Order: sequence, then structure tokens, then C-alpha cells
Amino acid sequence: MRRSRRTTRTTHRGSASAVAILGALLKIFLPLLVIAIAAYVVLNYSARGTGSVRVTTSVPGADILVGGMQTGFTTDTTIQVKAGRKIITVRKMGLVSDPEFAVIEVLSGGAKLVRFNLHEPEPVVPQDTIPPLRAVRQEVFSTGEPVHAIPPAILRPTRRLVDFSTSGISRERITRADAEWKPSGVKPVNQEDIGSLQGTQITVTSTPPNAEIWVNGALTTRATPYTFRGLDRGIYSFRARRDGFTAKPDSIVVALARDAQHELVAFELLPDLTLPKPKLVVTTSPLAAGIRVDSKPAGVGQVTMDVPYGQHRIDFAEVAGFRTPASVTTILTEDQPAATVVGEYVRLSGDGFIAVRPSDDLRKFDASLLRIYVDNELILDGADRPFDAALLGHLLSGKRLLRILYGDLSEDIHVNTLDGQVAEITFRVESFFSKRKLRLREKPVVPIEEWQQKSKKLDVLTVS
Repeated sequence: MRRSRRTTRTTHRGSASAVAILGALLKIFLPLLVIAIAAYVVLNYSARGTGSVRVTTSVPGADILVGGMQTGFTTDTTIQVKAGRKIITVRKMGLVSDPEFAVIEVLSGGAKLVRFNLHEPEPVVPQDTIPPLRAVRQEVFSTGEPVHAIPPAILRPTRRLVDFSTSGISRERITRADAEWKPSGVKPVNQEDIGSLQGTQITVTSTPPNAEIWVNGALTTRATPYTFRGLDRGIYSFRARRDGFTAKPDSIVVALARDAQHELVAFELLPDLTLPKPKLVVTTSPLAAGIRVDSKPAGVGQVTMDVPYGQHRIDFAEVAGFRTPASVTTILTEDQPAATVVGEYVRLSGDGFIAVRPSDDLRKFDASLLRIYVDNELILDGADRPFDAALLGHLLSGKRLLRILYGDLSEDIHVNTLDGQVAEITFRVESFFSKRKLRLREKPVVPIEEWQQKSKKLDVLTVS
């Protein structure tokens, strides 16, 4: 009996110890398990949710891409995307973005702002390929040639612009060639080894500008001011030429000897007084219209003006009812110092009519003194016989400017013309003491058939 009780008591003690250990473990791991389950739920919910991203650019209207895929939206816009890490890019024709892309972390229900700066790509600097007269040699300064000495640019510490990875020459060879160029040395630089020096610049200017640039005796397609870039080492002779001017000095010689050497070649152009003064004569026909020369108003009808040698553009003003002449470009040179330009206006025809007749109290008038203008074009310049009315036909519909001159009297009136209709204008001379004035009066518009029926007994002078 004693042994049995002892065994039972030992068993109860072991069970209590196991329960205590399990309770302690639950106190430690249960909070961790709850935290893990909560984190899983939160992360899983965030992955399934969406967030908003506002994408703005310095130039609006750029396409928005998420992960390299088009969204169909353009800036500046707020878009909805799934939560998670996203790569945002923008595209707009002719522009590049800074930065190129943006990586953002989108949270469910969250909002992000992404900004891009759009700008034009950096222009590619053209490299001029003009062979020098010869490679640079120190003894060129003792040949007696008329060299206009230009002090070389100060050698500044700068990054070498020669691409050694593609030029096929080693850095040691370039360095050795530079070392050989010394005032006391006479060894020529091997031009085939050097290649094009991208850092060299020769700027050619003139006062006034727009002079032809000649290099080594050959005419280039450039005009002053212009900067030649990437020329090989060597001697270059520059001249500037413009019709009607004499360049001072006549030529300038430059020696390129180092990388990143920048030189300025400046010419002064003085008028050549021995040449005739260039003249430009511009007229308009058959009416007097406005004239512009080199985008500046020059006059009306006919202009005679002194202009410099070179190219000039003539434009003509638009006139209602007429086809405007095309712009004309003329070049005045020493061989052709004068030019005459005529702007031919063509009247646009229509089916409108204007009848001009004297009033009832002016039954007798001198037809030879009557002149009629329509839109500044002379339509009737007197008549060699008397008549009762003048019928002006084939006029364009719309508001027309009618000017009637009778002797020394003149008066204007705007007339609305319609196809198949006649607008009748009567004129009379009024006198008040010693003053005389031409008075115009407009009658209602009638169809051409009706006007002709009413004017059967009149002597009508038809002008078209």
C-alpha cells in the first residue's frame, strides 16, 4: 500500500512539471505567433490593394508608363496602381526626362508624387573636316609668310577629349607627341596619329556679320559668325568676303597646336566707296499696295531705296479682292548693284456688279473727267464719249472700296456686292459758297435683269 501511494504521488508531480513547461512555452511563442499572423494578414491585404500616384512633368502631356507598359494617361495626372514596388517612366516626342525613371513603393490606400523634368536633348556639336594647309611645324614662323600672329590660347588644365578606346592609338603616344611640341623642337606632329581634335575651336566673326568665310583659299558654306570645331592640328588661313565691303585685315592665319585650343578670328568690313551704291526699285501693279523690304514697311505703290549689297526679301500687302503676289528674294552684287521688282496683283473675278451714274440734277457732265477705282484698282480712266451710266462687272462678292474722282473732286464709299446683283451709286456735285464737294449716294441692290430692264433707255458703258 505504501509503495502504491508513493508511485501515484510521483506521477502527479511529473504531470505538473510538464504543464508548467508547456505554459511557459505558450507565454513566449503565442505573442510571436499572433504578431506573425497579423503581419501576414497586413502584407497580404496590402499586396491586394491599390494606391494613387500623381505624375507631373515640366512640360505637360507626356505619356505615363508603369513597369515599361503604357497606361493610356498623360501628365499631369493621378493614376491608380496596384500596391508594391513600381517603376515609373514618362515619354514625350523630342524631349528627354530627368530622371530617366523613378522607383517608388506604393502602399494600399497610399499616395505618391513623382516629378520629371523634360528638356530638349543636348545638341550634337558638328565636327568640321577641313584639311589644314600643312601640319604644325615650329619653323613656319620663320618662313617669311604674312602670318597675322594670334597669341595661342592659355593652356588650361582640362580633360582630354581624345577617345583612346576607339582612336587606335595609345595614351603614351599622344603624351609623347605633346611633349615633342616645344618652342625648341622642330619635329612635325604625325597628323595621322592625332586625328580630329574635338576640343579645338576657331570662331570667325565680322562687323557687320553675314560675310562669306573662306578657309585655305576655298569658299565654305558658312557665314560669320561661325565656330569651326574639331579641326586637325595645322595651319589655317581665313578670309571674309561680302559684296560691297573690304575686309580688314585681308586674311588671318591661325596655327592649331594643342588640344582644346580656342582662337578668335575677327574681321572688320568697311564699305567699298569705289563701287556704285546698290538700289532697289519695287512697284505694284495695277494698284498701289503696301510694300515691305526685309520685313520692314517701305512704302505704298512704288519704292526706290538704297540698300546694302546682299540678299533682300520683298513682301506685298494683302488687298481684298485680289490675289497677293508671292514674296520675291533678290540679291544685289557688285556685278548687279540694282534690281527692279514688280508685284502683279490679279483681281479675283466674280459675278457682282456696281453701276455708277450721275444724279438727276447732273444730267450734263464731262465723261472724260470721271475716273473710277475699285479696291484701289483703276477700272475706268475717263471715256472718249458721253454716257448715262457705267456698269462695272465681274466683281468679287463682298465689301468693295469704291472711289470716284470727277475732275479735282474725290470721294470714297464702301459697297457690298452680291453675285447677280447690281449696287447702284449716284454722284452729284454740291457747292457751298466757293467750296465744291462730290456727294455719293447708294441705292438698294437689285438683280441684274431688273436693273437692265429699268435702264433700257440709258446709254450704258460696260466695263469689266
